[in-house]
Amino acid sequence: MKEFLTRKETAELLGVHPATLRRWVVEGKLACYKSSTAYSGRVKFKLTDIMKFIERQKIDNRIKGE
Repeated sequence: MKEFLTRKETAELLGVHPATLRRWVVEGKLACYKSSTAYSGRVKFKLTDIMKFIERQKIDNRIKGE
């Protein structure tokens, strides 16, 4: 399995629009890493960070009673 996913792959995995990922990054909810071609604005998301994010969302939803 890959260690890093593209913005598109991450959005598909989480079932959200790429703009939502950008918002989450700005809000500090999800970390991203600039690729070696950062001048082009490309970022990658670490799979372990994504999995931790999913777990936090599950816990937050349970606390909220959803």
